[in-house]
Amino acid sequence: MRKICFCLFVLACLFSTVARAEGAKGHFRATRYAVHYVLQDDGRLSHEYDQILQANTLDGVNALGRWQIPFHSSMQSVEILTAETVKADGRRIPVLPAGIETQTGGMQGFSSRQDLVVKLITFPEHSVGDSIHLRYRLNQDKPLYPGRIAEWQPLNESVQFDAAELGIDAPADMSLQVEAEGLKAERDVREGGRRKQVWSYRNPFPRSLEPSEIDTGRLGPHLLFSNFSSWREVAEAGESLFKPKASVNA
Repeated sequence: MRKICFCLFVLACLFSTVARAEGAKGHFRATRYAVHYVLQDDGRLSHEYDQILQANTLDGVNALGRWQIPFHSSMQSVEILTAETVKADGRRIPVLPAGIETQTGGMQGFSSRQDLVVKLITFPEHSVGDSIHLRYRLNQDKPLYPGRIAEWQPLNESVQFDAAELGIDAPADMSLQVEAEGLKAERDVREGGRRKQVWSYRNPFPRSLEPSEIDTGRLGPHLLFSNFSSWREVAEAGESLFKPKASVNA
């Protein structure tokens, strides 16, 4: 089980589409957070995000005002569909093309791939009480494992979620292993040769993290799914992919 969790953690770190605002926990609220996955038989998929995040403090403004979307250009692509500041009085100020940068190089860490690219979005006139509205699609153009899919979407218990929605749109005959921990099942319909499943989540009373608390993402609310035949097969596939990278070369 430890091996399985480790490999899923690595997959989440490298290929998850969760854009993170480090240090912002408790300083903003998610009035809307939706992630919908559209799966194809050959292992390709797209993740469509639609999120409205309100800054409660200056720290929240600093975290949300310059939003990063990391992706791997040899396997993935990003489409920005909506990017705007929603002022407290309801006015909407769109992000201009100059406010969307593409950064390459200079961001490599020990666990980074050489093709790491970051879309950096700067939201205009963003202040305490305002929200950012960001809708984008991240496409997995080249499957990590041909014909196979493994995704993990955790939800942070220290963030206030007014309304969150996670969905999977997959071929009806695709056999999926699904774990929806802490989520409420809303819909499960089959139509047009597809199966569409939707879950919801609310967290009106976020909890404070304890000092030096371990990462509880695997234990907290999350959506985990794969078309591998078992979780062990996911772990073995991840091990075969990443283990050669850990060999001593000097």
